[in-house]
Amino acid sequence: MVAEAGAARSDVPLNLMHVIIGRDAFPGITDRTRFYNSDEHLAALLKQCAETFAQKADILRAAGVGEICVVLPQPPRHPRFAMFIISSESEEWIENKLGRDMWPSFVNLLELNRLKRAYTLQRIHKEVRPTSHIYLATQPSLGGHKAPPPELFMRGLYYSQIDKQNLSDCLSDCLMVAMDEIEHAMLDPLVSKYGPTVTSRVYLHFMQKVSMAPDDILQIFKQTVNSFVGQHGSDMLKLCTDEIEVKVRRSEGAHVETLRLSSSSLGGGYMKMSMLREFPDPVTGNPTRWENFKTEADQQENASSSRSAALSQVQAKRVAARRAGSMYAYDLSGLMKIALSVKWGAASANSDISPASSSNDVAGMRRRSPSPSRRVSKRLGGKERSRSSDELTKFAEGSPTRMPDDPLQSVELVMDWDRMDLVETERGEGFNDVGMLAWRVTLKTVEYPEGRDIILIANDVTFQAGSFGTREDQFFQKASELARRRGIPRIYVSCNSGARVGLVEELKPLYKVHWIDASDPGKGFEYLYLTKEDYEKLPAGTVQVRTIKEGSEERCVIDAIIGESQKSTRGGIGVENLQGSAMIAGETSRA
Repeated sequence: MVAEAGAARSDVPLNLMHVIIGRDAFPGITDRTRFYNSDEHLAALLKQCAETFAQKADILRAAGVGEICVVLPQPPRHPRFAMFIISSESEEWIENKLGRDMWPSFVNLLELNRLKRAYTLQRIHKEVRPTSHIYLATQPSLGGHKAPPPELFMRGLYYSQIDKQNLSDCLSDCLMVAMDEIEHAMLDPLVSKYGPTVTSRVYLHFMQKVSMAPDDILQIFKQTVNSFVGQHGSDMLKLCTDEIEVKVRRSEGAHVETLRLSSSSLGGGYMKMSMLREFPDPVTGNPTRWENFKTEADQQENASSSRSAALSQVQAKRVAARRAGSMYAYDLSGLMKIALSVKWGAASANSDISPASSSNDVAGMRRRSPSPSRRVSKRLGGKERSRSSDELTKFAEGSPTRMPDDPLQSVELVMDWDRMDLVETERGEGFNDVGMLAWRVTLKTVEYPEGRDIILIANDVTFQAGSFGTREDQFFQKASELARRRGIPRIYVSCNSGARVGLVEELKPLYKVHWIDASDPGKGFEYLYLTKEDYEKLPAGTVQVRTIKEGSEERCVIDAIIGESQKSTRGGIGVENLQGSAMIAGETSRA
């Protein structure tokens, strides 16, 4: 071993040593019905190993050994594994518990050390396949803020040969297994105690090289993931899956490069696609940086820091919407885009089927016939005109089967409260100050490849439970009126808690209670009051009070709470929120 040390750099111990402890490391165990029956004996053996490695530390250092894999056979079961590394803090040999009961290479192939820098990882032992691993990841609270929601990381390895013909099928099969893995892990008591706040991510590492052009790999990834989300979107929403990441190595002659493809909701939007070129450390092989494949723009040096920054407000709202049994309104356009991709994929697959077989069937896809109340229209000079039956027949025969590069385009409609009008605005997600959202969406479908506009309206359930206040009523009326005025469809996705009944939040930390008997609050109270100092901090019109003396203290007894000029009461908190019901009902009737 010492003779081989010259192959290692002096500052980075690269060698891995394997230690196998006999043919049966647990001769005293008679009950071997369960894999983990040897846990108690394992702890004692690993303690002995750590002491032995500490005694031989100088020899190991001279040999350039950086990791030691201890194999403990327990026939007829699979052997137990333990990985020992040199602690960066104490420079002593300690067990790397991420490598417990895993093949030695798995820790690096699954990039667990990179995850460990940002999360506390706890393995969930409910895997469907031995090459799949599930971890519950938690982060501490920082700066007094609430800790981020826990996450489930499904990490999988795929060893079979892949090529252009079977890549899509292999990826689909892996994603199905990943969903099974996550569903099983959700049942574990360690995970289920968190309820619907737990989100999940999928990471798949394809081990075999593939000889394909990068654009072909990206295209297959997009089509496969979009098709999978289209078919299993409800399962993904139930399992709160926010990211699918695939790592693949491509070869072109002697040149080999690593690509990382991602479909993620973490940076805003729903399952947005990207492809990065990965640059590994030439010594350890661990990834160090990523570049966008198309623009060559430098990406983060540390992926975990970028991911953490991207989660922030949008992810917190997405989790809040799921906790309410719904979904985040800003994800709607992404879901619609995936549905369009599935439709276009089906049309392309069935392009050899003649549309002339049925006047209601285009490229094998069924659609409703046009009627006077449901106009099949085409834009002309900013207006709409109906298509004749001859035009429809000609259109059906000539329908394209290749999906446009931008099958869906959307722009948010934001209310200008001074002008009381909706304005098309490009802005980030989650910046709304009202519980109603709207977009002008252009859909390029198989039936209308040139694109057709709709107005999409939705409640934001993360904004005061999606309740209706006066501002929400006005916003809804304006959005619906815009669709009616332009003669285009209006789609309303409803998830709300009805008319808003709120509180003046600014008063909650200030008011005090004068109990009839302070030692027994069950007897009730005489009045609510504010101290004179707190009352003077509030703007005029917040409360109506009368002043009394209680001993030496001057108290402002609250007679009425009005909440005027307070931020929490903007848009109404009481019966005034019912006044718009007739307005939006009438607008819906006219639409």
